[in-house]
Amino acid sequence: MAQALNPVERERLRTIGANIRQRRAAGDMTLEDLAASAGLSVTYLGQTERGQRNPSALVLWRIADALGVRLDQLAAIDSEERAR
Repeated sequence: MAQALNPVERERLRTIGANIRQRRAAGDMTLEDLAASAGLSVTYLGQTERGQRNPSALVLWRIADALGVRLDQLAAIDSEERAR
C-alpha cells in the first residue's frame, strides 16, 4: 500500500504540475497536444498539472521530451523554496 504524501511532497507535486503547465503554455501547446506527444491520456496529464498525480520518473521524462526541456526544469523551484 502506498504511503500518504506529506504537505511538502504535495506542494512539490503542485510545483511540478505548474511548471509543466507553464512550459506547455509557453510553447503554445494544448493539453491534448502535449498528451499525444508524451503518449499520455489528457485526463492523466491534466491531473498531473494540477498536482493530483505522482508521476513516475519515466513519465516526467516523456513530458520533458515532448516539451523540449530538460527533466530537471520540470522540478525547478523558486529561491524561497530552496531556502527551506
